[in-house]
Amino acid sequence: MNKKLKVILLAALFAALEFAVTCLVSFPIPVIQGAYINAGDTVLYLSACCVGGIWSALASGIGSMLADIMLGSAVYALPTLIIKGIMALVCSWIYRKKSNILGFFLGSLAGGCVMVTGYFVYECFLVGITTALLSIPLNLVQLGCSVVLAVLMYLPIKRIQAAA
Repeated sequence: MNKKLKVILLAALFAALEFAVTCLVSFPIPVIQGAYINAGDTVLYLSACCVGGIWSALASGIGSMLADIMLGSAVYALPTLIIKGIMALVCSWIYRKKSNILGFFLGSLAGGCVMVTGYFVYECFLVGITTALLSIPLNLVQLGCSVVLAVLMYLPIKRIQAAA
């Protein structure tokens, strides 16, 4: 199969998976209307290592943005497209430096920090700094859970990828 076509198909698959996991495993944040934590970042981190670069950024951003719209959080859609895209770029850039589980872990942590910071900045404008501060602990929970899940899935995914 043409390598470029394979990358595009993988990106499309990851965008759909990002959308599905974000929609299916999400919990509202009570203090901020429209905000929620979810497991979609697990897919983002795996996309960053399997697809990488701009394709994982597009897959992650578009899949997450569509989930925001579907979950009634359209006010977050455009910031999500940008934040998740940057997360995937950062994660894949760091992963490519080492291309092993340590690089994956560090890239995922760095990407998660982009998420926490990005949503904090956006929510400062949306709801004010005091309320935005309240979302940081929950975003850190999302970061931690998603990194742990992604790291647990890293080796099986890499084995499958190597066999393909």
